[in-house]
Amino acid sequence: MMWLPALLLAACSDYGVEGLPPELTVSAESVSFEDVALSSEGEALVTLGNAGGGTLQLESFSTASPFSVEGAVQDLEPGASLGLTVRLYAFEAWSLVGALRIASNDPEHPTLDVPLSALVLAPSLRLEPERLVFVGDGSAQSQRVYISNEGEGPLLIDAASLSDDGGGAFNLELGWSDLRLEPQDIAQLDVGCAVSGMATGALLVRSNDPDAPAAEVWLGAEDPDNTHPAAPMVGITPAEPEEGDGLLCSILEPAADTEGDSIGYAFGWRQDGSAWTGATSSASYPGDSIDGAETQDLEVWTCTVTPSDPWGDGEQGQASVRIGCFYGAEELCPGLSCRDILEQGFSTGDGAYWIDPSSEGPYQVYCDMSLDGGGWTLTMVSSDDNQTTWTWDNRHYLDSDTTTFGSLDALDHDFKSAAHHEVVYEDLLFLHQPSGVWAAYAGVGDGGGTFAAAIEETGAPACYEHGQGYPLTGGTLALEGRLCSTELFLNAPDRDGGDCGYGNHNDTWGPAWSAENNDGCPFDDPTGSSMGPDSSNASAEIDASFVYSGSPGTIYGHGFGFALGANVGSPGAAENYLQVYVR
Repeated sequence: MMWLPALLLAACSDYGVEGLPPELTVSAESVSFEDVALSSEGEALVTLGNAGGGTLQLESFSTASPFSVEGAVQDLEPGASLGLTVRLYAFEAWSLVGALRIASNDPEHPTLDVPLSALVLAPSLRLEPERLVFVGDGSAQSQRVYISNEGEGPLLIDAASLSDDGGGAFNLELGWSDLRLEPQDIAQLDVGCAVSGMATGALLVRSNDPDAPAAEVWLGAEDPDNTHPAAPMVGITPAEPEEGDGLLCSILEPAADTEGDSIGYAFGWRQDGSAWTGATSSASYPGDSIDGAETQDLEVWTCTVTPSDPWGDGEQGQASVRIGCFYGAEELCPGLSCRDILEQGFSTGDGAYWIDPSSEGPYQVYCDMSLDGGGWTLTMVSSDDNQTTWTWDNRHYLDSDTTTFGSLDALDHDFKSAAHHEVVYEDLLFLHQPSGVWAAYAGVGDGGGTFAAAIEETGAPACYEHGQGYPLTGGTLALEGRLCSTELFLNAPDRDGGDCGYGNHNDTWGPAWSAENNDGCPFDDPTGSSMGPDSSNASAEIDASFVYSGSPGTIYGHGFGFALGANVGSPGAAENYLQVYVR
């Protein structure tokens, strides 16, 4: 049969050959963009094909911001394909969704949407340290800056360069541009300096960090003779807070800087000795306040204020409060020692405080919070008070015998505190009255034992030479009168000024000094320059009630009081005495 032209046209359709339509195929059911850095572009290729028998007419491709599509609209014959480029511009950190819409003459899918998605995560730039300080002494120096990505998305470093080279004082040993750091990656950059005198500059780092697109490291060259600020005086209000009270840390006296440099302050808090990482607020300075909702009974809060000049940090000032009671002022909240109370910032001056150094129960002690820096705990008093206490028979009061006696209300009389056996020490201080002469000996202890233990460990009197005692490190004690040495000795033997093994054996126990009595230096009757024990007069205390042969009217004992001729108080009236302090 011959097909007539009219019949031939009737047998054709829009698909080309009747019964063989086009069929649109897409290379992916969806497109997901991964690891695209913020403020950068990502792209994906989507391939379209014609799996049918007729011509596929692609009519349009479309999408919406932040996605875009590139590709020409055209017809695809059976078996042909076309590639489309889909782009993402990651202009914000977000979970992004969209669709690529394809319109064609596919009878089954005249409009087809291909889902598009992207998770764009923000990076976080960290520069450490934030400041580099060099010594401006003309030498070539180098310090390192670490640049890290602490965020969740890729960090793009556009450039790391000097925005200010300090007039040629600073240089980059290796600069960067177009560096990519994945999360937790770290890169390093070395900065050099060679200048005499003072200079300042800045290292600038530009990145795609949305919070800090441009960050700087301050650069400084410090004059070698520069000093940093002294500690400010700090206080916390209220001074005696109750549970639920807010705390304000204030600068009572500003830090001083010798060169007159500008001073900044950084505030930090500790709660029961641990760094406070919770919220703070600001009154006069950032972070100077703690909300009342954070304070609980018996907590100790400490504020530390660090002053700094442009070149570095100075000495810290600090203050502490105990919630519900004042540290050391009440039996409920004792300190460990007078030094502990002072260092915690709870000193209110000389006087009685509560301590509990061995967790055996609190008791009161007398604290000297002013002399030689303060923090001294009174442990013993040897007094000319007509009491026979500090004798050779009782010498172990000074070491192993924990007997206590006396009263905080009569510290001019014989006295011994439990602190002598419980407070660990490094330094000793001896204060004589009525002269006011005092002597400090730093570093006698190691901070791990008590003075009582040190006397016991010294043991029986052993022969000393001058130079073998503990040297004087502070005070008003001077080498004068009958004093042979300002050194402190423990458990000193009698030499009557002669060789070891010679003498009348007036050995003593506990702290003593080398002085002359009637036979010259050294160590002539050291019992007369001690707290009182005398091995030859076991039941006597060497004080106003005791008279050496040939020396009537002389008041012996009470440390260096006799040697200086300083026991000038009325005999037996508790006017001549020696106080012993530990710190």
